[in-house]
Amino acid sequence: MGFFRIVAFIILVQDRTWAVRIRDLIVPKIFELGTDDHILLDCDFEYEASEKYQLDIKWYFNNEPSPFIQWVPGQMSRPQLIDEKFRGHVNLNHSVHADAFMRHRALLLTNPTLDLSGIYTCKVSTFLDEDIRQKKLTIYAPASSISFQQDRFRSGKEVNISCSVEGIYPLPQIKLTWGPYQLDDSEASVTPHEEEGTFNVVVHRVISHDDLPSETLLGCELSIPGTNYLVREESLYRHRGGRFSNPLSQVGPSSSSSSSSSAPSISSASSTTTCFPVTKEKFMSKMVFLFIAASILRQI
Repeated sequence: MGFFRIVAFIILVQDRTWAVRIRDLIVPKIFELGTDDHILLDCDFEYEASEKYQLDIKWYFNNEPSPFIQWVPGQMSRPQLIDEKFRGHVNLNHSVHADAFMRHRALLLTNPTLDLSGIYTCKVSTFLDEDIRQKKLTIYAPASSISFQQDRFRSGKEVNISCSVEGIYPLPQIKLTWGPYQLDDSEASVTPHEEEGTFNVVVHRVISHDDLPSETLLGCELSIPGTNYLVREESLYRHRGGRFSNPLSQVGPSSSSSSSSSAPSISSASSTTTCFPVTKEKFMSKMVFLFIAASILRQI
């Protein structure tokens, strides 16, 4: 008798495993704001014909306990919107399949906005079974403007390197570079824009001319984590005098501090003159030569 109970249990488990199953959840990983007016999320599932009137399809956003949309094919002609956050952003009439019980399995997000970026979960269930899948959708806004500057102090001994970004989402990674190296200890300030949902970010670093060669390549690298968005600005910086001791060869991550700091008074003019500073050794050699020459002339 026990043997037949085990066999019956195995058959029941197998039947329940294949009763309803999500074959694939199709959600784009990244979406650039403004490139299209809709985003398609497709929850492709299969079910047993005997359970078609039990089907219940729910969509969740960012691990919220309650779904933002629900469709019960046996009772509803189209999905029901539950969360008002998505009103005006879901086409409830969108159809992707001829089967009346799979017709509205997909979600068509319309008029995408930055606050729709997050984790989407599809749950398909019957009285006996359920299957759940989730994927992350990142909606990003590229920078509306980027400014990279090298502003020389009035003293002529230092330069302020700054990279300013406006209208970007989510928070980017900004690196100030010197040749192949990343400049460590840079300072950052972040200004959020609640209405637009974007950020303005400024990253800067003050460098002494003593730490730079007379001609060097300075740059700013901007990227958004999780996307292929990458922008790099570079320019050649020249200055007069100073000794080059190369203390900036340290490589490290840029500062993630969100507190702003006041910068010293600076001028916005950058020198473009190529110069060749005279070292102390060359100067002394020339003075010795002139002294010997003057002594010889006196004897003549």
